[in-house]
Amino acid sequence: MAGTGKNELWSAAGAAAAGGGGVTYFGDGSDGTVTFDGTTTDGMSAGASSYGFYFEDGTSTKIYPTPLSSATDKFYEITVANKSGSYDGDMAVKEYSGLTIDADYILTTDQPCRGLMVLVDGDATINGSLSMTCRGANIDPTTGGVAAGGIDIPVKPASGGLSEDLSGGAVFDGCGTAAVALEGNFPNTGTGSLLNIPKLGMPDTTGNDGDSTWRYWNGSDADNYTVTSSWDARPADCGKTGQGGNGVAKFNMGTGGAGSCFSGGPGGPGAYAGGGGPPAQSANNFGGAGKDGYNSGDWGAGGGAGNPGGSAATHSAGVGVDGGDGCGGLIILLISGDLTIGAAGGIYCGGTSGGTLPSSGQVLTGAGSGAGTMIVGYGGTLTNNGTISCTGGFSTVAENSGKTWPDIPHGGDGSVQLINLNA
Repeated sequence: MAGTGKNELWSAAGAAAAGGGGVTYFGDGSDGTVTFDGTTTDGMSAGASSYGFYFEDGTSTKIYPTPLSSATDKFYEITVANKSGSYDGDMAVKEYSGLTIDADYILTTDQPCRGLMVLVDGDATINGSLSMTCRGANIDPTTGGVAAGGIDIPVKPASGGLSEDLSGGAVFDGCGTAAVALEGNFPNTGTGSLLNIPKLGMPDTTGNDGDSTWRYWNGSDADNYTVTSSWDARPADCGKTGQGGNGVAKFNMGTGGAGSCFSGGPGGPGAYAGGGGPPAQSANNFGGAGKDGYNSGDWGAGGGAGNPGGSAATHSAGVGVDGGDGCGGLIILLISGDLTIGAAGGIYCGGTSGGTLPSSGQVLTGAGSGAGTMIVGYGGTLTNNGTISCTGGFSTVAENSGKTWPDIPHGGDGSVQLINLNA
């Protein structure tokens, strides 16, 4: 069900919206109809991606969060423009007239950045994966130029949506050159709905999921928002990224990292405070580096997950494990036609695990990074037999069975906004 034939809200979506038109914008189709299936396409070749793993055993056994893997021929990586180091760069933008990702193939970016925007003026079929898992940018959103209200995407549903004023138009401040250049193509007249990603993710709050001596904290989760046949009020934390967890600490625990609109929060470290000190070891914020493990006693300590993962601290036989690399990132996917997700397909913005446990020894574990956030909007029919997920970074108890401390603190889940744009 191509976007060009639906009705006046969808017709000629790429052209009619130019100059502040009154229809939802689904791109101009300039990147064509593309199938990612292992052949060279869209200027990219299928290859490998080494970013986003953590070591289960500290040295050799790599674990990749879904949908990442060590396969050498699965990844299509969009080159990030205006890179600033290894963990920041502009939002990647693609404008397709049709999109298919075949099973076992993954479309992502070549490094952490400020998001991935995919506009499809037609249908999209995802039997593989569209992913920003472990691709969230390391950037403070304030110094990165993000507007106070965050990122706004104005849409005009057939029903009128939430009847919100769209005169402010799209707001992509801080997202980079290609995204900002599209602002004028989105609706900026009348009423509809503003799909929003707040400037700040879940804050660096603290709690205690352990006991009075051995403490840890699973990061706080954001709220999801689903629109099927009618528009309801948005939950309070809708659109936010997940907080990083805080690692296992003796007595004195800090906080997990806060997220931004571009990234989940980094994870805090394992920290052993012999004799009641030192000060609490809090995580960095906004997709920054995972905090290094800390010990002042007879335990090793794992690093928190982040960009990059924090280093482990070792004491005697307690050999810690470095935190995993990456925080969950941002996806904006707007499709004028049908969205079909196959049984093995999915859309992901997950985090990764903190420093897990070695096979032996006394080690306190680092925490996982927070998940990112996504907006998935479709104008036709949704057929979802797969997965749509913003899951905070974690390591399963099964992976650490029989080890000294089986609890690996989770990063917080991010937000999924799954929107029927014709509701």
